[in-house]
Amino acid sequence: MKVGDLCERDPVIIDENGSACTAAELMRVNDVTCVVVVEREGGLSRPVGLVTAHDLVTQVVAANRESETLNVAEIMSTDLIEVDENATLWEAAELMRSENVRQLPVLDEAGYLLGVFRMDDVLQVVTAELADLLGMIGMDSLAPPRQDSSAASE
Repeated sequence: MKVGDLCERDPVIIDENGSACTAAELMRVNDVTCVVVVEREGGLSRPVGLVTAHDLVTQVVAANRESETLNVAEIMSTDLIEVDENATLWEAAELMRSENVRQLPVLDEAGYLLGVFRMDDVLQVVTAELADLLGMIGMDSLAPPRQDSSAASE
C-alpha cells in the first residue's frame, strides 16, 4: 500500500503570511490537528512549514501572544519530515515512529504537496488488517466492528 493512495488528498493549507488565528480556525473548521504552510507556484503548493495544535498552544496561547497579528511563519516548524507518495505504509509508519511525528506532508515526484498522511491513516489500515486476520483464524469475535469507509470520512 502506497502512502499516496492512503493519504488525505485535500490537505488544509495556509500561506506564510496567514495568521496564527486563521490557522487555528482552519484546524477547528476542518477537524484537523495541523495545517501545512505552503508557497504557491501556479496551481501547485510547495510545503515550507507545518503548524500543529501543539505549536498554537505552546507558542501562542501559553506565551500570551496575539494570534490575530502573529504570522504562522513565526511559529511553524520548518524542519519538515516529509514522505514521498510512493513510500509504503510501513515506511511512513516507521518514519513517523523514528521522528516522533503524527503527520507527514506527502510530496509528489516534483516535490509539490499531494496530501497529508496521519497516524490515524496507519491505524485505520492496521485495524482493518487485524480484523481480517482474526476472521481468517476463526477469532472474528475479537475483531473490532467494521466501519463503513464512507461513514468514517464524514
